[in-house]
Amino acid sequence: MSQAKGESVIAVPAGSSSSELWELVEAKKKDGGYYIKTFCGKCLDVCEHKTTNGTPVFQYDYNGGKNQIWYLQPV
Repeated sequence: MSQAKGESVIAVPAGSSSSELWELVEAKKKDGGYYIKTFCGKCLDVCEHKTTNGTPVFQYDYNGGKNQIWYLQPV
């Protein structure tokens, strides 16, 4: 459970780690997007703004980039 910038996000079973406690923060555009704040105050960030399947997601300092905005949809 690292607080380092650029640390990979790894899926684990529910209840197994405090690092799975994330906070949704409404994006400034108020268009339904959110920043997902990690346990140590960083944001989930998609590597190099890529959109292909399998692109790494990691935690990074908030920078307001589009690759840090997430849109949630019901399943």
